[in-house]
Amino acid sequence: MGATSDEDIRERIWNGKINVKVSLAPIDLKVGASQVSFYTRLPRNSFLPIYLPQMLDYFASSIKDPEWAIQGNWWFSFQDVPIRWNLPIGVNFDIMTGLNPDEPALEEWNIILNYSNYPNTIVPIFNSKKSNGSNFHTHDDRIQFFHVYWINQMKESCYCINGNCNSIMSLSKTDSNLFWGSLLSHSKDTFMSIKQKHLPLDPLNIRTIPIRIHISILNKVIQPNVTPTKDDRKDLTTLGDILQETIPELFPSSLMYTIAFPITHGIKLPVNLSLIDLYLYFAFSDGFVHISVVFNQPKPLYII
Repeated sequence: MGATSDEDIRERIWNGKINVKVSLAPIDLKVGASQVSFYTRLPRNSFLPIYLPQMLDYFASSIKDPEWAIQGNWWFSFQDVPIRWNLPIGVNFDIMTGLNPDEPALEEWNIILNYSNYPNTIVPIFNSKKSNGSNFHTHDDRIQFFHVYWINQMKESCYCINGNCNSIMSLSKTDSNLFWGSLLSHSKDTFMSIKQKHLPLDPLNIRTIPIRIHISILNKVIQPNVTPTKDDRKDLTTLGDILQETIPELFPSSLMYTIAFPITHGIKLPVNLSLIDLYLYFAFSDGFVHISVVFNQPKPLYII
């Protein structure tokens, strides 16, 4: 990739957005209230809990119990399947729609905001009572819980890269606050400048690439232990290499796609892409590269 286009690539990836239509679950509507929908464009490289407050403000007059707008475990669903709040928005979209980037895109992603009947198939954003024994949780509690989750993901990705998470643990309070704030405000320059501190000066010294491969038909996530170079330390490991090694039944060749192909950020990835470039250009804001497997044949039903 030419140096003149590097920043443009990163800019386009960071600014990728999805048109989203959010509707309130009928069971959670106030009696007699008409269904309304919230239309927005959400960054692929962000998380649904960050945008929940503005959605609840919009739906406040339509919610069955006004207290629900400031508390509780709200959750999202798509076609009656719960959406995992802990995955980036773009990852959820790619996994759950299974869309081929070569085909016409969806005009909007229609998702449902739910309060009742929290599913047991996704981790609650709160998994314990507060210290005072209360089950009451506000948005501040929700975002703090998400903050802890996110920083733990960054520590894990940092450990993959360096063999330790010292660079995360040793961030100054100012940088820690800037890092978290840049995720909330979706500020690319600040986020990237701090993230860069967690990478070795020479990308070839990356210990392992933080990567997760999502196979929706199997309801499976694989986190392979992969190095940026092959055993001889001379040749770069490619995406085709790791897919063939990890999922040979779907990727029998390391040189071409036959049964399925990988996408990230809604982009079909070339089979010869090096894992170093894959990480440097396509890592999400939780520190991981997330790859969704799409089938060349008509896509199977999504299973959760």
